[in-house]
Amino acid sequence: MTVIINGRISGQQLGDDQPMSLGPARIIWETKDANANALLAALPEGGAVDVPVFIIADASAVDVDLGMFNGVTEPTLAILDDTHARYCKLTWNGSTFQFDTGNSAHQFSFNKVASFLSTLVMASDIDIQFGTLAYLGANTVGDDNLILSIEATNPTILVCPASQRNTNYGKGTSADPRIYITSQTAFATALDQWLSLHHDVSHARFGVGKGDLRVTSSEHRGASTNKGMASTTLSGVTGASVTATGLRPAGKRVIGVSTRILTTLGATGGTTGFQVGDGVDADRYGVQSAITAGSTTANAQATADPGGWQQAAGDVVITAVGGNFDGTGVIFVVVHTEDNTAPSS
Repeated sequence: MTVIINGRISGQQLGDDQPMSLGPARIIWETKDANANALLAALPEGGAVDVPVFIIADASAVDVDLGMFNGVTEPTLAILDDTHARYCKLTWNGSTFQFDTGNSAHQFSFNKVASFLSTLVMASDIDIQFGTLAYLGANTVGDDNLILSIEATNPTILVCPASQRNTNYGKGTSADPRIYITSQTAFATALDQWLSLHHDVSHARFGVGKGDLRVTSSEHRGASTNKGMASTTLSGVTGASVTATGLRPAGKRVIGVSTRILTTLGATGGTTGFQVGDGVDADRYGVQSAITAGSTTANAQATADPGGWQQAAGDVVITAVGGNFDGTGVIFVVVHTEDNTAPSS
């Protein structure tokens, strides 16, 4: 017997397979599955215009066309905020789990509280998608791999403090996938504080925004072996020669000197190229036979051993060939070095 008090069912216990009906919907205690003691909310079979939906919301959602289930054909669970504009919606179509929100950002939160650890488990070859271009998943073809794939023009992974997440760091300029790790401080104003790792098909490349590349060993109490560079820009070069004073640093071993013409050199003084030397050997570090922008020299153009340790700082001297520099043109000069750092403890 069912007793109704103020529109509510009172004192009634429904047994197994005895449904409580709400319009065409039924709530039933179901024990058909011997391994489950299930409370089942069952709605009629639906389609694109009659989708089965279970909604959790406040009373303001009653008698409202929410408009968020258009095109949905599978049973759906939805949780709404009090405006109905922001919501989360869960749907499973037999092959794809779909999590959707309204006009707010999609966000999963897995929290560790006391001894409880929430874990998201994904089967092999099933990906988690981030935005429209990034995917994270496990691949067991061959080896067991965790794969992050980015289907973008400049695929880049940024490892940074949370405060730097939405900063345009301007490093996505290569089609080769790469990883950038930034410094903790002042990233918004110091975009050169980073290191990167990528492969350009021919070479593995490890780079830094500024400073030396230091290989430090805890086993050797913080001692490091360092690779570094010092550079300068020589603008408006004029006369028989120009000097990068003190560019070869003190207390380091010079590996070599390289140059690049940034702005084509003027030819009115007869210049057809230049030599790169140390002030004693005029072409020790190389000979440039062109004057056009983009032309370079490196150790391959050296005429003598370009390396050597020096106690005091030294100059790099650029000497015009065929005439004099006429005041037009820009040359970028880089000194490549190596040294070491003593143990720190």
